[in-house]
Amino acid sequence: MSSRAPWWMYIVAASFLGLFALRIYGLSPLYSGPEPMGFRFDISTSTPTVLSVNPNGIGQRAGLRAGDHLVAVNGVNVRRLVEWDMAEMTFEVGRPMPLVIERDGRRVELSVILERRTGNLLLSPLPWLLAATDLLTLVLALFVAFRRPNDFMARIGAWFLATAAIFMFPPVPGIAPAWRHLPAALGALLWIAQVSGSVFPAIFFTFFAIFPRPLFHRRWIWGVVWAPSLLVTAAFFPMQYALVYQQPSAAPEPFLSVPISFAVFGCYVLGGLVVLVMNYRRLRDINERR
Repeated sequence: MSSRAPWWMYIVAASFLGLFALRIYGLSPLYSGPEPMGFRFDISTSTPTVLSVNPNGIGQRAGLRAGDHLVAVNGVNVRRLVEWDMAEMTFEVGRPMPLVIERDGRRVELSVILERRTGNLLLSPLPWLLAATDLLTLVLALFVAFRRPNDFMARIGAWFLATAAIFMFPPVPGIAPAWRHLPAALGALLWIAQVSGSVFPAIFFTFFAIFPRPLFHRRWIWGVVWAPSLLVTAAFFPMQYALVYQQPSAAPEPFLSVPISFAVFGCYVLGGLVVLVMNYRRLRDINERR
């Protein structure tokens, strides 16, 4: 059997490297993305509440006040942090952005015009440390994949590591416009890694279910294992696509709720840890257990 990697592995690797590079670019001073909105809010309530507004910041200039309740940002309904992150990725410099709030029991629509930021997006060292860790994880994934390109276990392990690097990357405000302005072929290529990140919970479970020995052998079992993750991905993909290529207000509401998707994610993580223990207990060789 040839030790050369098949052609499709190079395409997949290019997708992961491209998406990672785009996100690093979005965090760096090389990208003139939007500056922060300039306010803090509490996401723990049913309607996120503005706690404070920075003097002379974008939020204050738009008329935002402490005590306002966020309803929608740039066409995205905001009820949880994940939805704020989705809205933030659509921020674009110089384009008026609607900000719907609730104030004194009335809905008010403000208009925000974002300005270009200066310097790094994230001054805290923690996100950059996380990004560096993700980079090392991605490099390790590529090393494993191309070191043993025809080994099924190595491929799954590399896929797990590469997707973990994408999945754990900190959110990047304004990344959607940068993605949208890429050449069409390059922009389409990045969706391989993006969709892989969406099914990461299933990859997590799969990795621990086959390492070091497969726990399941019947194909229908794998179909059952993957069905919930594929359903959640199908529910949210149209919205992800619209946020990148269309106006955020055109993004359709997913047919599954965010709490349901979180519940599915939790089941995969818990299931992955359970099969890890089960697989470990099946090992007889003391060297394998190590």
